[in-house]
Amino acid sequence: MTTNKSFTHYTADAAGFRSHLALDCMDQVQRVMAESGITQRALAAHLKISEGRVSQLLNSPGNLTLDKLVQLAFAVDRKLGILLYDDDDRKHAKGPVFGEVFRRTWELAGKPRTGWDLEELEQEHTMNKRHQLSRRLFESQDLSFTQAPVTRVGWNECASKGDSERKIA
Repeated sequence: MTTNKSFTHYTADAAGFRSHLALDCMDQVQRVMAESGITQRALAAHLKISEGRVSQLLNSPGNLTLDKLVQLAFAVDRKLGILLYDDDDRKHAKGPVFGEVFRRTWELAGKPRTGWDLEELEQEHTMNKRHQLSRRLFESQDLSFTQAPVTRVGWNECASKGDSERKIA
């Protein structure tokens, strides 16, 4: 696969990045509305704006204020988090990581809320990795024999034949 070195992602500038974040947030709001059965009418009533303005926010959010984002999150019984992260994409060529990725990862991690929760998760993760590694090492050992199977004769059988040592047939 070849890549075009001159390609510039639409989020490479601040306006494009902001637009992407606003649309991503509105996608999340719409997902929650669909899952929860919240209508645009109900959202409009909660926000004290018209249904037309709700439609405009959801489909073409523009430059949303932090206050408006928090109001939208509360209106659908959710919270809003702002996250700075480093994905080694200094030129913003890949665009931002979608909020859904962070949400699902947080849920898969058990919804940690504090640094102590993260420390516990890291300790559990380390223990699980050690256990998995030990298990893989044990399972990867070839315990089969390349020769014909060996039948072991028990002590009683040897003793009954008058042998003083165990024999392998």
